[in-house]
Amino acid sequence: MNKQKKYLPSFVKRSGRITAAQKANLQDLDLYRPKIKNLENKHIVLDIGFGNGEYTAAYANAFKEKHLIATEVYLSGIGSLIGFINKHKILNISIFDEDVRLLMDQMPEGFLDSVNILFPDPWQKAKHHKRRLLGKDFLFQLHPLLKPNAKIFVRTDWEDYARQIDELAEGMSSHYILKKIQKIEFEFKTRFHLRAIKKGRHISSFLFTKL
Repeated sequence: MNKQKKYLPSFVKRSGRITAAQKANLQDLDLYRPKIKNLENKHIVLDIGFGNGEYTAAYANAFKEKHLIATEVYLSGIGSLIGFINKHKILNISIFDEDVRLLMDQMPEGFLDSVNILFPDPWQKAKHHKRRLLGKDFLFQLHPLLKPNAKIFVRTDWEDYARQIDELAEGMSSHYILKKIQKIEFEFKTRFHLRAIKKGRHISSFLFTKL
């Protein structure tokens, strides 16, 4: 089976517009690929869909005792994050550039201390909602990889996605406690976040706690 076909894609991998600097930074990508066996004794944060890397770089600088495994499929964003890493000499970030679920398949049980899923692709059309990453199948796959009482921080600016997340609590009460929250563990407003606020979108934040 083609590894990219194992899961229904939650993204469309487009080449997009990429700057010369981002393209040059991508030459360093192999230096940052996660080596799971070397990370088993560290405090691990899985950062899913990091966009242009602003939040990820700021988080890593704020929590140098933690190691972030940052995942993204868009080359421009990966190139930007590598630029932040190189500029600020950040030592606690690994980067995975494929479907995060493929990486999760490699993780041992109890590997993750926390997870950040900030502004995941909303797949706006109703017929595409099944492609949204955050669903029961994904949360069940993630559950054994989390340490006891590990946290998943989720944030979205799409109201119907927020309603869908609310509904996830049904049927998962033996796995997670779900709460709406005002602030996540680390607050840092990216350009994307500020643009959503400017457009008048309501920002919903959630906390899943593993039982």
